[in-house]
Amino acid sequence: MNEVSGPKVSYPAILAGLFILWPIVAYLGGQGFTAGVALAAIPVLFYARPKSISLYALAFICFMLWIIASASWSGAERDLFEGSLGGRDFGLNDASLRVGLTALCIGGVAFVATQVNPNAPKSLAIMRGVIAVQIAGVLATALFMDQIIQGLVWLAWSDDPAESMPSNMMRNANALMLILPVLTAWLWTREGLIYRGAALALVPLAGWAGLVIGSWAAIAAVVLIGATSLIVWLMKRAGFLILFTFLGSYILIAPFILGDMVRILRDFGVPLPASFWSRLHAWDAVTDKVAAAPLIGHGLEASKTWTEAYGQQPAKMAEIVADTGMPESVWQFYSIVPGHPHNMALQIWAETGMVGALLAALTCFLVGVRLYQIGPLSHMARFAGAGLFGATRAVATFSYSMWNEAFWASVALVAAVVILHGRFAAKS
Repeated sequence: MNEVSGPKVSYPAILAGLFILWPIVAYLGGQGFTAGVALAAIPVLFYARPKSISLYALAFICFMLWIIASASWSGAERDLFEGSLGGRDFGLNDASLRVGLTALCIGGVAFVATQVNPNAPKSLAIMRGVIAVQIAGVLATALFMDQIIQGLVWLAWSDDPAESMPSNMMRNANALMLILPVLTAWLWTREGLIYRGAALALVPLAGWAGLVIGSWAAIAAVVLIGATSLIVWLMKRAGFLILFTFLGSYILIAPFILGDMVRILRDFGVPLPASFWSRLHAWDAVTDKVAAAPLIGHGLEASKTWTEAYGQQPAKMAEIVADTGMPESVWQFYSIVPGHPHNMALQIWAETGMVGALLAALTCFLVGVRLYQIGPLSHMARFAGAGLFGATRAVATFSYSMWNEAFWASVALVAAVVILHGRFAAKS
């Protein structure tokens, strides 16, 4: 792999220009991140070209090919397009095509970030400035949530802002947790107690904002950012190998531990909100689906077709009512699996089976091995990368579909920012 001569505008400058849009895209729900990573991938071959394929990249390609193949036995709708241009809801509907194209763009952006010259201090400073803007926006949202919902009706296309805006605000908080480690890691590596104090304060402050907004993923991200940062601090070289090996192991055993979570938490009498109980019962139902097709799964996005409501399952209804203390009328028409499992590891098993889980776990392990082979990374790369790992892990456990291309596009953009910052710090 080598850098090639390209345009006079540096790739970090292009990425910084796209990154400026992050707060706006995140505030509007995050769907624009898909377009962002696509635009960031377009100029890749002008800046760097691969000469070989690493083992981890080969494993990832095999995983993606299996995912795309699984669409052939899925019962999910496979129309190429959905909506209409006139109705402002036009989009690419075929999941295998969406997943494949997004994976291609993600791979290109991650690759070029490892190859181009990272000596672009102004572009990197712009990226950090964007993160500061995002922090201010999320804090303002937490402080003035009701006023924003009532006052920004004009932003809400055809939806009722009282329904759409809270969800967008939660996605906004989740997006902040992904980019926050870049700024906190940079502050932590500056000289002076005031910088480190600011780094330590920003993470719990963002967690508080997530709590007010109602994002459980953001709250979990605070804990995992701290835990993963501690691991790479204690294990300078082996930290990422440990993290990615743990992630791969978790993917492999997900159905065996998540299916029992309802019983365990019920036995311990842990007080949980209704939304969390809903997640637990969804995981329990999905593990039954895993058992029904353990080897190859039910196919890409098959969980969209699992629309059975609690009202159709008296036994499940009795359990959710007992766990939440809420009346049957609340759950009568609520889907047991609401659109998807809301746990990415479990979704890999349910839709792509043991084959998909093994390929995903192998990819994680090989990425960890590669990072170990590189040797001790710079402080900036280690802490920012570990924070991104922890935040991604939290969101993947509680929130989006495994095949949510906008989420993975946002992770890829942040990963590129982390890589550039880490390589610049190593050369400074």
